[in-house]
Amino acid sequence: MDLSKIKIIKKLGAGMLGTVYLIEYENERYALKIQKILEEEKTQNPKFLIWRELLFYKDVNKMPYESQKFFCKLYGYKIVEDCKHKQIRPKVIPQIISFLDKMNKSNICIILLIDYKGSTTLYDYLQKNLSIKRIYSILLQVCKIILLLSDIKYSHNDLHPGNIMIHPTKDKTFDIMGHQAPHNGLQLVAIDYGSMTNEKYYEDTYYFLQLTESLFYILQNKPKLEKNCRMQKKKYPYEKKYHRNYEDNIWNILLSKHEKIIDDYAKKYLQLYPYLDNFYYLLKKKIYNFSISDIRKDFNYKNDIKVFLVKIMNHFALEHPELYMRITGWCSPPEYILPKKDVLEILACKSIADYVKFFMKKI
Repeated sequence: MDLSKIKIIKKLGAGMLGTVYLIEYENERYALKIQKILEEEKTQNPKFLIWRELLFYKDVNKMPYESQKFFCKLYGYKIVEDCKHKQIRPKVIPQIISFLDKMNKSNICIILLIDYKGSTTLYDYLQKNLSIKRIYSILLQVCKIILLLSDIKYSHNDLHPGNIMIHPTKDKTFDIMGHQAPHNGLQLVAIDYGSMTNEKYYEDTYYFLQLTESLFYILQNKPKLEKNCRMQKKKYPYEKKYHRNYEDNIWNILLSKHEKIIDDYAKKYLQLYPYLDNFYYLLKKKIYNFSISDIRKDFNYKNDIKVFLVKIMNHFALEHPELYMRITGWCSPPEYILPKKDVLEILACKSIADYVKFFMKKI
């Protein structure tokens, strides 16, 4: 890769570690990622995030086209000494500030030449008035991305609408669990592999949890909630000073002031996970003594526990949007992008196969 031939057109975005630019190289357009690395990271080693990312690109290149189109391809990379790049980050995360300070002082960069997948993120796209069929196509494609990752035991670890690009496609359908699902004119592409991990022990329940969190971020239209806070010039709930105990605070309120409502929802989802009955009992009794995250570490079925809590919380938000807004600190009530009856059926799903079956029925 001849860096002198690169023409930067514009900045596309920046994360905690890297900045991505739209560039022109040998008469073609690409995305160029620039990221500072430490001296020890120059040597290939999968314990470093940047080398995990590069290994994932290698695995993408081994995929058939039908799978590759859901990800970006890497065309080359180069390590540069005496790098003048300055990383402008969108926010500060106190827990890793010392690590970021070390990065800032480094004069070594790695530059990656990647597919350019357009400028529209799913985050932006969700602001539009979408047809039901396009919504279900989007949900099915998110399922497809998670399934492809599960096939090779990767976890994206940051799969939200801001890390999914969306662009027009002429492809009519894609295969998912033996079904031919329609694209409805849209192609989703997962981007930003900087937090990617590859572990043999990842279970089906782990991928179901990852998918459930991603789907309900979309279904609850979190981008709209964030936009409404920005318009009011207010912070998001998880940006406030009590962020570290944010989840515990919410559950404290729900279980102390709205116990009957939460009990009703818990009973419903304990029918899916009867082995979590003891967990729910202790959650109610010990919520003031230790955090939700500690409970997850102390119990088996930690992936199912998290899904169980996501189901209760979303059922509450669906039935009591104004109350949910006040308790959580959002600036407006959630507005789910699908009808209430559909969301309730999605909440009743217990596997990725259940999601796919229901989405295919609706599309």
